[in-house]
Amino acid sequence: YNTFRKDRQTEQIASGGVAILVDNSIYAKQINLNTVFEAIAITTIVPNFYKITICNIYIPPNYNFTCDQLESLIQQLPRPFILTGDFNSHN
Repeated sequence: YNTFRKDRQTEQIASGGVAILVDNSIYAKQINLNTVFEAIAITTIVPNFYKITICNIYIPPNYNFTCDQLESLIQQLPRPFILTGDFNSHN
């Protein structure tokens, strides 16, 4: 697998961060994101299908964010995209 990851920089313990693993036989390229979130995104070509972007995000339970911050991240993702991750039940 090719591993695309963004490790948490603020803590000194061995935890935190986000990752996407892609089979070696599938083309994938990381997308540079400018965001306050712990997030990683790639563009890949689904075999015999189409190009798609996958973004993995982690939002800590007590992290206050705005809709504008989330919208800014979404605007950086080439379409079509899948946004997945641990959102900690924000409403």
